[in-house]
Amino acid sequence: MQRQDVPPKKYITINGVTKLNPAYAKFNPSEKQTTVANPEQALTIVSTMDDYIQASEAHKVATGKEMKLSESTVASIEMLQDPEHLGKFKAPTTLDGGVLLDKLTNIFAQYEIPLGMVNKLLALSEYNLNFIIDDSGSMNSASDVSFKDATAYLAKRNSDTTARLTRWQEAEDRLHIMIDLLAFIPTNGITLRFLNRDRPICLNQQGKTPEKFAEEAHAVITQAFSKKPVGLTPIFHHLEQAFNSEGCNMHYLFTDGVPTDASTEAVAHLIKMRRNPMNQALTFISCTDDNAAANWMREIEEIAPYTSEIDDFFEERKEVNNDQGPGFPYTKGFWLLCQLVSAINPHDLDALDESAPLCKQTMDNFMGRILPEMEYRELYFRKNPNAKNYTHIYDRLVREYLTPQQIKTLEKPSSGFSLSHPHASLSHMFSSFKSGKQPKEQKQNNLNAYPPYRPY
Repeated sequence: MQRQDVPPKKYITINGVTKLNPAYAKFNPSEKQTTVANPEQALTIVSTMDDYIQASEAHKVATGKEMKLSESTVASIEMLQDPEHLGKFKAPTTLDGGVLLDKLTNIFAQYEIPLGMVNKLLALSEYNLNFIIDDSGSMNSASDVSFKDATAYLAKRNSDTTARLTRWQEAEDRLHIMIDLLAFIPTNGITLRFLNRDRPICLNQQGKTPEKFAEEAHAVITQAFSKKPVGLTPIFHHLEQAFNSEGCNMHYLFTDGVPTDASTEAVAHLIKMRRNPMNQALTFISCTDDNAAANWMREIEEIAPYTSEIDDFFEERKEVNNDQGPGFPYTKGFWLLCQLVSAINPHDLDALDESAPLCKQTMDNFMGRILPEMEYRELYFRKNPNAKNYTHIYDRLVREYLTPQQIKTLEKPSSGFSLSHPHASLSHMFSSFKSGKQPKEQKQNNLNAYPPYRPY
């Protein structure tokens, strides 16, 4: 019998499947509640190296084999130790890559981000980050996010946890979370631009420790958002300027509605035809509870390469669960990382709403550990709502790296449309018949000119 004062092991392995130990959760009632929709059915998230060591020990006791880190995670750890990478911070004191990894993954643990996502985040070290923020008058309206679900940066401003954030506050809240992570990535620059203000705000990382940069950046963001939003929504003008930027750029547009300086068709054409989209990646971050007002962004995402659209967490989780099944552990952390990097990951993160299961190598790299084949099969593949259409290529999904788009082409032929699919609508079907091509196929044709993203 275990002593009452000795904490249970955090992880257990049963029949080759690693799970969070229920006894551990009971022993630690203050542990943050998971944001996975069906935690008892989903793959287990390991966020830190300490967690990985504990999970590996449990796995070895049960199977006699050590748990291995995925290829991309090993590469990420090596990169964080690279003096050239660490030198990009230009910090006043020499940074330790191991300490940096521990601090970053402690934030991962807070938001339930899998260890494998370090690799995705590190890609931003090659980019200029350009945040374009809608400060039009409509951003004063209420969003569908309550103070209960806000971060500590915003939650402390209202004791009524049932009250809803304004769309302006929702945009600020998302920026604060992003800065917590970006502080540990030496980007080529972070700039905030507001649609109705002349001067951009540059957040300078160089010569500072990640902690010092985060402290200063949070203060700057709080100050910038203390001014109430007022004005129109000149999105076309700002995107046209942004797409003329040199180098590798990640653009993030926070907005709640349609542009006022051009039609949505004109904005769609600008985005679809922009020069070198791989170096001008764009993420729409919709800050509204009015789905109709955000439809134009979703339609552009369907046809434009290196373009992503992210709704609020609960809407995104519902969509991913419908397409990937309860075995995929979509957390608030996954949602956060998708906001930051899905546009430059069209062949995995931006394809979570595809109706095809992901191959094992993609799941290994997401999770940061090499999943035992049984764990991939029983917890993920068989629970995917479309698994029956891909059982004939299951061995390939286990052995080969296949993008979701490649997997989709191998689907068993189905008999017609199904109106039970969450994305199906008569207007969508009629427009598809008229054009003779599905929007996702249009986007895939645009992406064919670019190589699939492969992990470091």
